[in-house]
Amino acid sequence: MGELLDLPNEVILIIFSFIPSRDLWQNVRATCRHLSRLLADQKYWKFKLQLARRLGKRQRVHSVHLSEYDLTASASFLSFNCAKVEEERERWSDNSLHRFVITTGHDGSVDAVALMQSSSHKRLCISGARDRALVVWDIDVMENEAVEEKWKVYEVLDSHQGWIWSLCKADNDTFFSSGWDRFVKQWRIVDDHVKVSTYHSVSCITLMRILQIYMYEAKKYKEGFKTFFFGSWLILNFANPGSNYLYSSGADGRIVRVDKRMWKTVSEMQLRTSYSRSLSLLEGQLSCGTADGKILSLDPESLEILNV
Repeated sequence: MGELLDLPNEVILIIFSFIPSRDLWQNVRATCRHLSRLLADQKYWKFKLQLARRLGKRQRVHSVHLSEYDLTASASFLSFNCAKVEEERERWSDNSLHRFVITTGHDGSVDAVALMQSSSHKRLCISGARDRALVVWDIDVMENEAVEEKWKVYEVLDSHQGWIWSLCKADNDTFFSSGWDRFVKQWRIVDDHVKVSTYHSVSCITLMRILQIYMYEAKKYKEGFKTFFFGSWLILNFANPGSNYLYSSGADGRIVRVDKRMWKTVSEMQLRTSYSRSLSLLEGQLSCGTADGKILSLDPESLEILNV
């Protein structure tokens, strides 16, 4: 009987497609040098990740029980993301969603949604739409209350001067929003209400100015949000790694790293042939997807391209 290593590499790679990515990196890669070299090829993981994005239905993989293992310590960002994609598909493939809820909360298309849990342990959903409004939904109330009017906790009308395009959670009570008005705003939820008062507006290039805008709710209590100007193009997405820095990408091809303590740009880079539609930062690995179908790995500090 022939051995596995006697097979052509192309056949071995086909066999790999039936094994979960996490198991490939944790177990298969450690069996011998030949398999380790095959799995160390970034092109293999890039192809596998791009294929996973194009699949319209769940890719069948054999279920393998694995102990808790942190891939981020030594794995490439591509293999890590492949494992996460497969695990998310596995999590949502058991048809356990028995209740499907549709409600009307905006007067325009909803382009941004963020889930978060407040410091009071309430599960909330933030939605932003082309009607320029931000809406805070109470997920716990939606599960137990049939009256739709009680689902909406709070609504901020005209929160931006353009379509709201992206939302990003910062911590339990803070989130960011960006829109076609080219501003990023930091919001804070207090007592399940979005309290609004700007402190300053800072351009990521040279402009700095004081901007005062106030909104009051029934209790006459206001809590601050911060806003800063990113340039002359639409901000498409941003990532907040739970640190002192915020990353953003725009339609002008710029990717910017901002220090939230001073609200100033500390590093930026320019994509020459395309622009980034999505950003992801996890365990010190920053990746972005571009409009021309590429996945880039960037240095989180210098924003230099590490892998394509």
